[in-house]
Amino acid sequence: MEKREYKCTAATKEALLDAILQLSKEKEYEKITIREICSYAKISIGSFYHHFHSKEDLAIEAYYQIDRLINEDFKEQCKQKNPEENLHMILKSYIEYVAKEVGILIKTYYKLIMEETSVSAFGPERLYYKTLNGILEECSQKGYIKKGIDTHETTRYCLRFLRGLIFDWSLHDGMYDLLDRFESDYQYLLNGLK
Repeated sequence: MEKREYKCTAATKEALLDAILQLSKEKEYEKITIREICSYAKISIGSFYHHFHSKEDLAIEAYYQIDRLINEDFKEQCKQKNPEENLHMILKSYIEYVAKEVGILIKTYYKLIMEETSVSAFGPERLYYKTLNGILEECSQKGYIKKGIDTHETTRYCLRFLRGLIFDWSLHDGMYDLLDRFESDYQYLLNGLK
């Protein structure tokens, strides 16, 4: 029997990630099938299973794309702003990513992390975590937030803030404007850090 080879390309994986994000905007995650994902992505089912073990693995990977927020454009913008503006920008970029890209698929991610504790897009090894921590260190050094605080603890505090806000939004089925709520709640966060 001839062994089948699958193209292990970034484009294939990207097409699958885009498919799950787009389909989850059209219908409930539970009702989306792997066959539909593959059809939308124009990828064979065999190729799907070459890249992902399950639909849940694909959903988690879609959420993990948060590290893409820390791109060259983001880094360039950081050079042109002060540390406090960078703090706002990095936290807001995450909220925008969830509101515009992930959408209500976030509920599935939360369900999966409740079942599988090793799953986290915010581990200290992640690019988003490292960048946020670096921004908070700079904020502390330059007096934008309290000096002498443990920036890793402050990073975790900011991540809890984001998780809480997004969790509340998902509990309400995305029925309010997440970006507006972020802007009002962010002021409370910032006041607590100063």
